[in-house]
Amino acid sequence: MGIDANNCPERLKQFLFGFNEIFEGRSEKIRKEIENRKRDIEIESPEYLEKLSQMFADTQPTTHREMEIEKSLRGKTGRDIEIESKFSGSVEQGQEAFKRIADSISGSHQDFRFKEQKGQQSIPQ
Repeated sequence: MGIDANNCPERLKQFLFGFNEIFEGRSEKIRKEIENRKRDIEIESPEYLEKLSQMFADTQPTTHREMEIEKSLRGKTGRDIEIESKFSGSVEQGQEAFKRIADSISGSHQDFRFKEQKGQQSIPQ
């Protein structure tokens, strides 16, 4: 896609940093935001059940494909499966790029919100 540490959009930087925080076991911020998020649809509304039903229906094709993949892998070990890497570059290059991204936003991350919070103005996109 051509995105690198120099031209990475601010919101993407924040999400990458946030994912890394979760992977590193520091998920308190996102957990608090989830608890305090402003809901698009209130749970008690009839629209919520409709959206929930639609979401469940939308996941069925993917679930079916994953079940077929699971069946095809039964009895196989890691030696029997070849996984093609779709990444180029090195681990070191990736770590350096992430470090530059993290350094550029680490001071502003506490003010960043993944989802609109109760009582907060709309998030600019």
